[in-house]
Amino acid sequence: MKRTLKTAVAASVMLLCALTSPSAFACHVDDPAFSSSFRDDLNLDLNDYARILADSEDPNCALNADYALTAKVNNTNSTRPAVWGEWLQGASVGYIFAAANRIGANGYATKDLDNAVRAILPYFSFPTNNPTGCAKESANTCVDDYAVEAPGFAWIAAYKYRRGDDSTSTQSYRDQANSMIDNAFNEVCIRKSDATTLCNGSIAELASGTAYTLSMNHGQQMPSYGFGLMTSIAAAELGLQASGSGHTYTSNQQTIAQGLLTEMKNAVDTSGNFNSSCVTISQDGSGVWHLTSGSGCGGPDGYAPNMYALHTFYANYLGGYPSGGYQSNSPNSGYFGLGAYDNGFFSYGRYETYVTMASDWFTSPREYLPFDNYNPIGYLDGISTSGVASGWTCDQDVPAKSNHVDFYANGTYAVGGIATNGSESAVNSLCGGGTAHRFSVQLPSWTTGQTITAYGLDYTWYGFTQLTCLQSPTCSW
Repeated sequence: MKRTLKTAVAASVMLLCALTSPSAFACHVDDPAFSSSFRDDLNLDLNDYARILADSEDPNCALNADYALTAKVNNTNSTRPAVWGEWLQGASVGYIFAAANRIGANGYATKDLDNAVRAILPYFSFPTNNPTGCAKESANTCVDDYAVEAPGFAWIAAYKYRRGDDSTSTQSYRDQANSMIDNAFNEVCIRKSDATTLCNGSIAELASGTAYTLSMNHGQQMPSYGFGLMTSIAAAELGLQASGSGHTYTSNQQTIAQGLLTEMKNAVDTSGNFNSSCVTISQDGSGVWHLTSGSGCGGPDGYAPNMYALHTFYANYLGGYPSGGYQSNSPNSGYFGLGAYDNGFFSYGRYETYVTMASDWFTSPREYLPFDNYNPIGYLDGISTSGVASGWTCDQDVPAKSNHVDFYANGTYAVGGIATNGSESAVNSLCGGGTAHRFSVQLPSWTTGQTITAYGLDYTWYGFTQLTCLQSPTCSW
């Protein structure tokens, strides 16, 4: 049975916090624009979680990300936990659980973070409170309602899978993520002519070129809406893969995705900017839907084509990416406010989905939270006359990584360290790989003459192992 040495873990984390202070590294959670409070603002809270996700990628900032994520989720849970079931919260929930996976991959997962994110689960669900309403047969379709929720369910599944939760519970989140993806595709409007039915085209007609996709939001055509939401589908795909099983894209879904790509290509001029070929949508007194051309394709929010980077995702999952015209492979970060004080509509909240996850994570696959099948192993070789404790420890779940070690003097916590020193082939073999499993830690002077006990800490915080002392009769100095 795994145990958790909570006091030791907390002590090690406190030590590491000093090592990763803002004075040493520039972490996004230290930006003036960041807040660990619950803001009750969909855009601002999304920017906060995106900053945390960005920091979870950096080993120098992953611990700061752990603290920030734990604090912000706890503050939200204590203020208004029902928010997790509200409109478009899947984007934030996806960031939360993706960040937890990346924090764990960097060795900074904690019990406190686990408690915080699990408290989201009873509240997260498909929302029913779209503030403007939506319907496929209207000028405001529901594609985003489903597409934005998909990453939330997918990344929860990934976290539960890698934490070793029961398979039935994990599968239920996979199933919900897949359902959200399916529903998002089903909500795409396919049109062929003016009629009392707005979306009067079939998938077969879309495939043959006699119908086309019509991405509708804010009462007008917005290719950035339909095509752009494929970035949320991409983020969900990553989460499903991290959960052990990706989505199966049907031929119909690939046809729809290709239709959205064609619609996007038609809306981009030779300079790579949106043109004004899009339409506004209205219904006459007889109930017939009409399209009026001449609308800017970037929509009222001012989207730009090079905010997206979906080339690889399309090429590998959605039927390919034909050459010629807009290629969605050269994202321009200049469209996003990524400074320390930036917190606008196009800031980290959208950048992390549109570019980082939709492109970077596909071209450079990430490591996620390790599985937890082993407790640490190792030995405390001894303590020198100057109080330096040396030995080795590793976690066979992640042999290429270095785990933490905590030291106690007569049962009182003394100091923590990390086994980052080079190790010999015999140790590396016992660990299952890696080359840095030895530690050499200076003990505080007050521990002189006391019995020293060392514990190797699990890389995933779930367990610990007391390291056998090889110094006779006891390890002390």
